[in-house]
Amino acid sequence: MRMKMPLRATFDDSHQLGTLKHGLVPPVVMEFPGITVRGGYSSTSGESSSFKHSFFDRTINFVDMVLVNGEVVTISATEKADLFHGAAGAVASMRVTTLVELQLREAKKYVEVTYNPVSSMSAAIQELKEATANEDLDYVDGILFSKMKGAIIAGRMTNEPKEGTPIQRFSDASDPWFYLYVQDAITKKAGATTKVIPLAEYLFRYDRGGFWVGASAFDYFKFPFNRFTLPDLALPYETAEQFADYTHEAFGIYPLWLCPLKRNPLPTMHPHFSEYKADEKILKQMLNIGLWGFGPRKHADFVKANRDLEHKLRELGGMKWLYAHT
Repeated sequence: MRMKMPLRATFDDSHQLGTLKHGLVPPVVMEFPGITVRGGYSSTSGESSSFKHSFFDRTINFVDMVLVNGEVVTISATEKADLFHGAAGAVASMRVTTLVELQLREAKKYVEVTYNPVSSMSAAIQELKEATANEDLDYVDGILFSKMKGAIIAGRMTNEPKEGTPIQRFSDASDPWFYLYVQDAITKKAGATTKVIPLAEYLFRYDRGGFWVGASAFDYFKFPFNRFTLPDLALPYETAEQFADYTHEAFGIYPLWLCPLKRNPLPTMHPHFSEYKADEKILKQMLNIGLWGFGPRKHADFVKANRDLEHKLRELGGMKWLYAHT
Protein backbone atom coordinates (compact mmCIF):
# COMPACT_ATOMS: atom_id res chain seq x y z
CA MET A 1 0.00 0.00 0.00
CA ARG A 2 1.48 3.35 -1.03
CA MET A 3 0.20 6.51 0.60
CA LYS A 4 0.81 9.98 -0.85
CA MET A 5 -0.18 12.18 2.05
CA PRO A 6 1.35 15.67 2.33
CA LEU A 7 3.90 16.62 4.92
CA ARG A 8 4.90 20.26 5.31
CA ALA A 9 8.53 20.41 6.30
CA THR A 10 10.41 23.69 6.76
CA PHE A 11 14.03 23.91 5.67
CA ASP A 12 15.40 23.74 9.22
CA ASP A 13 13.86 20.35 9.92
CA SER A 14 17.08 18.57 10.90
CA HIS A 15 15.57 15.11 11.30
CA GLN A 16 13.90 13.41 8.37
CA LEU A 17 11.82 10.92 10.32
CA GLY A 18 9.54 13.15 12.36
CA THR A 19 6.76 11.44 10.40
CA LEU A 20 7.29 8.03 12.04
CA LYS A 21 5.15 8.97 15.04
CA HIS A 22 2.28 9.25 12.53
CA GLY A 23 3.08 5.84 11.01
CA LEU A 24 4.44 7.41 7.80
CA VAL A 25 7.83 7.65 6.10
CA PRO A 26 9.17 9.55 3.05
CA PRO A 27 9.71 7.29 0.02
CA VAL A 28 13.35 8.42 -0.20
CA VAL A 29 15.27 9.08 3.03
CA MET A 30 18.84 10.42 2.88
CA GLU A 31 21.24 8.06 4.62
CA PHE A 32 22.52 10.55 7.24
CA PRO A 33 20.05 11.93 9.82
CA GLY A 34 21.71 15.35 9.72
CA ILE A 35 20.73 15.94 6.09
CA THR A 36 17.78 18.33 6.03
CA VAL A 37 14.76 18.28 3.74
CA ARG A 38 16.13 21.41 2.08
CA GLY A 39 19.51 19.71 1.70
CA GLY A 40 17.91 16.70 0.06
CA TYR A 41 16.22 18.93 -2.52
CA SER A 42 19.29 21.08 -3.09
CA SER A 43 21.60 18.13 -3.59
CA THR A 44 21.46 14.97 -5.67
CA SER A 45 19.94 12.51 -3.21
CA GLY A 46 19.59 8.97 -4.46
CA GLU A 47 19.20 6.18 -1.94
CA SER A 48 18.40 2.46 -1.82
CA SER A 49 14.70 3.15 -2.52
CA SER A 50 15.52 5.25 -5.59
CA PHE A 51 15.26 2.32 -7.99
CA LYS A 52 11.52 2.75 -7.40
CA HIS A 53 11.11 6.42 -6.52
CA SER A 54 14.06 8.09 -8.31
CA PHE A 55 15.82 11.03 -6.65
CA PHE A 56 14.44 12.75 -3.55
CA ASP A 57 13.00 15.70 -5.50
CA ARG A 58 10.68 13.32 -7.39
CA THR A 59 8.84 12.72 -4.10
CA ILE A 60 8.09 16.42 -3.55
CA ASN A 61 4.68 17.96 -4.31
CA PHE A 62 5.74 21.61 -4.22
CA VAL A 63 8.39 23.97 -2.93
CA ASP A 64 8.20 27.57 -1.69
CA MET A 65 11.36 29.56 -2.30
CA VAL A 66 12.82 33.04 -2.28
CA LEU A 67 14.61 33.90 -5.52
CA VAL A 68 17.74 36.05 -5.75
CA ASN A 69 15.63 39.10 -6.67
CA GLY A 70 13.55 38.71 -3.50
CA GLU A 71 10.49 37.27 -5.23
CA VAL A 72 8.68 34.52 -3.29
CA VAL A 73 7.35 31.74 -5.52
CA THR A 74 5.65 28.36 -5.24
CA ILE A 75 6.97 25.83 -7.74
CA SER A 76 5.97 22.28 -8.64
CA ALA A 77 5.86 19.85 -11.56
CA THR A 78 2.97 21.89 -12.98
CA GLU A 79 3.80 25.43 -11.78
CA LYS A 80 7.11 26.97 -12.92
CA ALA A 81 8.18 23.40 -13.70
CA ASP A 82 11.48 24.42 -15.28
CA LEU A 83 12.58 26.06 -12.01
CA PHE A 84 11.19 23.19 -9.92
CA HIS A 85 13.26 20.60 -11.79
CA GLY A 86 16.24 22.85 -12.46
CA ALA A 87 16.71 23.92 -8.83
CA ALA A 88 16.77 20.29 -7.65
CA GLY A 89 20.39 19.27 -7.29
CA ALA A 90 21.68 22.78 -8.07
CA VAL A 91 23.23 23.06 -4.55
CA ALA A 92 21.10 26.10 -3.58
CA SER A 93 22.65 28.26 -6.27
CA MET A 94 19.27 29.61 -7.45
CA ARG A 95 17.27 30.33 -4.31
CA VAL A 96 16.50 29.86 -0.61
CA THR A 97 13.96 27.11 0.09
CA THR A 98 11.47 27.90 2.86
CA LEU A 99 8.78 25.21 2.58
CA VAL A 100 8.53 21.74 1.10
CA GLU A 101 5.52 19.43 0.83
CA LEU A 102 6.56 15.79 0.61
CA GLN A 103 4.79 12.64 -0.38
CA LEU A 104 4.66 9.98 2.35
CA ARG A 105 4.01 6.28 2.46
CA GLU A 106 2.98 3.86 5.19
CA ALA A 107 5.85 3.01 7.51
CA LYS A 108 6.41 -0.42 9.01
CA LYS A 109 8.40 -1.46 12.05
CA TYR A 110 11.22 -3.35 10.36
CA VAL A 111 13.14 -3.95 7.17
CA GLU A 112 13.81 -7.61 6.42
CA VAL A 113 17.23 -7.51 4.76
CA THR A 114 18.92 -10.21 2.69
CA TYR A 115 22.65 -10.07 1.95
CA ASN A 116 23.42 -11.88 -1.31
CA PRO A 117 27.14 -12.52 -1.96
CA VAL A 118 28.52 -11.85 -5.45
CA SER A 119 31.94 -12.63 -6.91
CA SER A 120 32.32 -9.93 -9.59
CA MET A 121 30.93 -6.63 -10.84
CA SER A 122 29.19 -8.52 -13.61
CA ALA A 123 27.43 -10.75 -11.08
CA ALA A 124 26.56 -7.71 -8.96
CA ILE A 125 24.92 -5.97 -11.93
CA GLN A 126 22.89 -9.07 -12.78
CA GLU A 127 21.78 -9.42 -9.16
CA LEU A 128 20.82 -5.73 -9.05
CA LYS A 129 18.73 -6.09 -12.20
CA GLU A 130 16.85 -9.04 -10.74
CA ALA A 131 16.34 -7.36 -7.38
CA THR A 132 15.03 -4.10 -8.84
CA ALA A 133 12.54 -6.05 -10.96
CA ASN A 134 11.08 -7.58 -7.78
CA GLU A 135 8.04 -5.47 -6.85
CA ASP A 136 8.01 -6.90 -3.31
CA LEU A 137 11.28 -5.16 -2.45
CA ASP A 138 11.45 -1.62 -1.08
CA TYR A 139 15.23 -1.12 -0.89
CA VAL A 140 18.16 -2.32 -3.00
CA ASP A 141 21.85 -1.40 -2.91
CA GLY A 142 25.22 -3.15 -2.95
CA ILE A 143 28.79 -3.05 -1.71
CA LEU A 144 31.79 -4.24 -3.72
CA PHE A 145 34.59 -4.99 -1.27
CA SER A 146 37.07 -6.04 -3.95
CA LYS A 147 37.13 -7.01 -7.60
CA MET A 148 35.92 -10.48 -6.68
CA LYS A 149 33.89 -10.00 -3.50
CA GLY A 150 30.72 -8.09 -2.78
CA ALA A 151 27.12 -8.20 -1.63
CA ILE A 152 23.79 -7.07 -3.01
CA ILE A 153 21.51 -5.96 -0.19
CA ALA A 154 17.76 -6.29 -0.70
CA GLY A 155 15.16 -5.15 1.84
CA ARG A 156 11.40 -5.11 2.31
CA MET A 157 9.42 -3.35 5.00
CA THR A 158 7.42 -5.56 7.32
CA ASN A 159 5.58 -5.47 10.63
CA GLU A 160 5.90 -9.21 11.14
CA PRO A 161 9.36 -10.65 10.47
CA LYS A 162 9.67 -14.31 9.64
CA GLU A 163 9.78 -16.36 12.81
CA GLY A 164 13.31 -16.93 14.04
CA THR A 165 14.89 -14.13 11.98
CA PRO A 166 17.40 -12.28 14.22
CA ILE A 167 17.11 -8.53 14.80
CA GLN A 168 20.29 -6.53 14.15
CA ARG A 169 20.91 -2.91 15.19
CA PHE A 170 23.50 -0.38 14.03
CA SER A 171 22.95 2.78 16.08
CA ASP A 172 24.69 2.06 19.40
CA ALA A 173 28.41 2.54 19.98
CA SER A 174 28.74 -1.20 20.62
CA ASP A 175 27.04 -2.11 17.32
CA PRO A 176 29.14 -2.90 14.24
CA TRP A 177 29.55 -0.51 11.33
CA PHE A 178 27.10 -1.64 8.69
CA TYR A 179 29.56 -2.29 5.87
CA LEU A 180 31.84 -4.32 8.15
CA TYR A 181 28.84 -6.33 9.32
CA VAL A 182 27.91 -7.11 5.69
CA GLN A 183 31.49 -8.09 4.88
CA ASP A 184 31.57 -10.40 7.88
CA ALA A 185 28.17 -11.91 6.99
CA ILE A 186 29.16 -12.89 3.45
CA THR A 187 32.56 -14.16 4.63
CA LYS A 188 31.11 -16.48 7.27
CA LYS A 189 28.36 -17.90 5.07
CA ALA A 190 28.57 -18.88 1.40
CA GLY A 191 24.91 -18.25 0.62
CA ALA A 192 22.41 -15.50 1.33
CA THR A 193 21.87 -14.26 4.89
CA THR A 194 18.64 -12.66 6.14
CA LYS A 195 18.30 -10.41 9.19
CA VAL A 196 15.74 -7.89 10.46
CA ILE A 197 16.62 -4.24 11.12
CA PRO A 198 14.33 -1.66 12.79
CA LEU A 199 13.20 0.78 10.07
CA ALA A 200 14.99 3.92 11.29
CA GLU A 201 18.20 1.97 11.91
CA TYR A 202 18.05 0.58 8.40
CA LEU A 203 17.52 4.00 6.83
CA PHE A 204 20.50 5.44 8.72
CA ARG A 205 22.59 2.25 8.69
CA TYR A 206 25.57 3.98 7.05
CA ASP A 207 25.59 6.91 9.49
CA ARG A 208 28.10 5.42 11.92
CA GLY A 209 31.35 5.35 9.96
CA GLY A 210 29.98 7.54 7.18
CA PHE A 211 29.59 4.49 4.93
CA TRP A 212 33.27 3.47 5.21
CA VAL A 213 35.15 6.73 4.74
CA GLY A 214 35.17 7.09 8.52
CA ALA A 215 38.00 4.57 8.53
CA SER A 216 40.12 7.13 6.68
CA ALA A 217 40.12 9.33 9.79
CA PHE A 218 42.57 6.92 11.36
CA ASP A 219 44.99 7.52 8.48
CA TYR A 220 44.36 11.14 7.59
CA PHE A 221 42.64 13.50 9.97
CA LYS A 222 41.33 15.85 7.25
CA PHE A 223 38.82 13.25 6.04
CA PRO A 224 36.55 13.36 4.16
CA PHE A 225 35.86 16.91 3.01
CA ASN A 226 39.06 17.88 1.27
CA ARG A 227 40.15 18.28 -2.29
CA PHE A 228 41.90 14.92 -2.41
CA THR A 229 38.81 12.72 -2.17
CA LEU A 230 36.69 11.37 -5.03
CA PRO A 231 32.98 11.45 -5.85
CA ASP A 232 29.60 9.89 -6.55
CA LEU A 233 28.83 9.24 -10.19
CA ALA A 234 26.30 7.39 -12.32
CA LEU A 235 26.49 5.27 -15.46
CA PRO A 236 24.34 3.03 -17.63
CA TYR A 237 24.33 -0.59 -16.46
CA GLU A 238 25.89 -1.52 -19.80
CA THR A 239 29.16 0.32 -19.08
CA ALA A 240 29.34 0.03 -15.28
CA GLU A 241 31.58 -3.05 -15.39
CA GLN A 242 34.04 -1.27 -17.70
CA PHE A 243 34.13 1.65 -15.30
CA ALA A 244 34.75 -0.62 -12.30
CA ASP A 245 37.67 -2.20 -14.18
CA TYR A 246 39.03 1.29 -14.84
CA THR A 247 38.79 2.42 -11.20
CA HIS A 248 40.37 -0.86 -10.05
CA GLU A 249 43.45 -0.17 -12.17
CA ALA A 250 43.57 3.61 -11.78
CA PHE A 251 42.74 4.01 -8.07
CA GLY A 252 42.34 0.64 -6.36
CA ILE A 253 39.65 2.19 -4.14
CA TYR A 254 37.33 -0.18 -2.26
CA PRO A 255 34.65 -0.62 -1.09
CA LEU A 256 32.47 0.76 -3.88
CA TRP A 257 28.83 1.58 -3.17
CA LEU A 258 26.36 0.37 -5.79
CA CYS A 259 22.94 2.00 -5.84
CA PRO A 260 20.44 1.48 -8.69
CA LEU A 261 18.52 4.63 -9.60
CA LYS A 262 15.52 5.54 -11.70
CA ARG A 263 16.77 8.60 -13.54
CA ASN A 264 14.92 11.88 -13.77
CA PRO A 265 13.44 13.31 -16.98
CA LEU A 266 14.93 16.49 -18.40
CA PRO A 267 15.48 19.21 -17.39
CA THR A 268 17.60 18.02 -14.49
CA MET A 269 20.84 18.85 -12.71
CA HIS A 270 21.11 15.20 -11.68
CA PRO A 271 23.32 12.77 -13.60
CA HIS A 272 21.80 11.56 -16.85
CA PHE A 273 23.09 9.72 -19.87
CA SER A 274 24.82 11.58 -22.66
CA GLU A 275 22.42 10.12 -25.25
CA TYR A 276 19.34 11.02 -23.19
CA LYS A 277 16.50 12.51 -25.28
CA ALA A 278 14.15 15.14 -23.84
CA ASP A 279 11.14 13.35 -25.36
CA GLU A 280 12.07 9.94 -23.95
CA LYS A 281 9.10 8.51 -22.04
CA ILE A 282 10.71 5.59 -20.22
CA LEU A 283 12.84 6.39 -17.20
CA LYS A 284 15.61 3.83 -17.49
CA GLN A 285 17.66 2.58 -14.59
CA MET A 286 21.23 3.72 -14.06
CA LEU A 287 23.82 2.74 -11.49
CA ASN A 288 25.26 5.10 -8.92
CA ILE A 289 28.79 4.16 -7.91
CA GLY A 290 30.19 5.73 -4.77
CA LEU A 291 33.94 6.05 -5.41
CA TRP A 292 34.99 7.41 -2.04
CA GLY A 293 38.65 7.47 -1.21
CA PHE A 294 41.90 9.37 -1.55
CA GLY A 295 43.43 10.33 -4.85
CA PRO A 296 47.12 11.19 -5.44
CA ARG A 297 48.73 13.33 -2.73
CA LYS A 298 50.25 15.89 -5.11
CA HIS A 299 47.73 18.44 -6.33
CA ALA A 300 48.84 18.30 -9.97
CA ASP A 301 48.61 14.51 -9.95
CA PHE A 302 45.18 14.66 -8.35
CA VAL A 303 43.89 17.10 -10.97
CA LYS A 304 45.16 14.83 -13.75
CA ALA A 305 43.59 11.75 -12.16
CA ASN A 306 40.32 13.63 -11.69
CA ARG A 307 40.28 14.79 -15.31
CA ASP A 308 41.05 11.26 -16.51
CA LEU A 309 38.14 10.03 -14.42
CA GLU A 310 35.82 12.59 -16.01
CA HIS A 311 36.99 11.65 -19.52
CA LYS A 312 36.36 7.97 -18.81
CA LEU A 313 32.89 8.77 -17.49
CA ARG A 314 32.09 10.78 -20.60
CA GLU A 315 33.37 7.94 -22.79
CA LEU A 316 31.10 5.48 -20.98
CA GLY A 317 28.02 7.73 -20.98
CA GLY A 318 28.14 8.64 -17.29
CA MET A 319 28.20 11.79 -15.16
CA LYS A 320 29.37 12.97 -11.73
CA TRP A 321 27.12 14.37 -9.04
CA LEU A 322 27.27 18.17 -9.17
CA TYR A 323 28.76 18.41 -5.66
CA ALA A 324 31.82 16.46 -6.77
CA HIS A 325 35.23 17.93 -7.57
CA THR A 326 34.72 19.36 -11.06
